[in-house]
Amino acid sequence: LPEEDRETLRDIALSHSEVHAIHDVRSRLSGITPFIQLHVEMDPNLPLHRAHEIADEVEEEVKAAFPGAEVIIHQDPVGFEKDPAFPD
Repeated sequence: LPEEDRETLRDIALSHSEVHAIHDVRSRLSGITPFIQLHVEMDPNLPLHRAHEIADEVEEEVKAAFPGAEVIIHQDPVGFEKDPAFPD
């Protein structure tokens, strides 16, 4: 995504007070369909149900900003670090 679109994604996600940060933003085109994937960081003590609701809200707002996009939101606790034994 162009930097302007990445800023739009960041602004959408961070408009939710319970989203602390985003990372691992990825996008691609398949034909004319854009695919957007990002991780949102939230309080690790947030109930899973609430974290899921927030991710759904962010997803709907991203879809509204990028019509026709397929959007995947992954939820991470703030400060989560991947296990180096399992790289991407």
